Amino acid sequence: QGMIEKTIGEIDEFGQGKPQILIERVEQRSRYAKRNASKFVISSHIMYSIPKEVPKNVPTASEMDRVYAKVSENHSVSQNIRNALILNWAELAGMRRSEIISLQTQQIPDWNTINHLKIEDAVFHMEIIGKGNKARFVPVSSELLESTRDYIEIERQEIVEKFDVSHRDIFVSHTTGAQLSADYITNLIGHTF
Repeated sequence: QGMIEKTIGEIDEFGQGKPQILIERVEQRSRYAKRNASKFVISSHIMYSIPKEVPKNVPTASEMDRVYAKVSENHSVSQNIRNALILNWAELAGMRRSEIISLQTQQIPDWNTINHLKIEDAVFHMEIIGKGNKARFVPVSSELLESTRDYIEIERQEIVEKFDVSHRDIFVSHTTGAQLSADYITNLIGHTF
């Protein structure tokens, strides 16, 4: 309407904008409005996007305590140990659910290495394949490794023997012996927040 020029940007000595940003007045049709209903809006190829939902905050200590208590309801002792361990990997190692369920038994060091890390008060840098199939290193405490090694050798071993499990996934179903799905973790903790 003559109120703005066609470009936004610094004008150089030749009267050119740098960087030059094209602004257009475009017709926008609504999917929900009556037939042929539209409006004109100002648009540009660099328009910023507005997030569809507000990002969630990091859970507080009391919220995490509530989650640990909730996932321990209505399960056997061995399932409670497994579920608490899954939460430990998420909380203490900062791993995503798909990364947690893809953990393999051979990624967890032996007892000698764990004890050495404990004595040295050191962390273990575990390589995992994360989002976008990219490798990254996650620092893991000796206490978390110790809990996981215990689970592998006791609770998981019972499942392996019961269902003749051949895969090396750490977190297995206590009813079928199959690898847990990412949806299992979502259903496990999703309703607690």
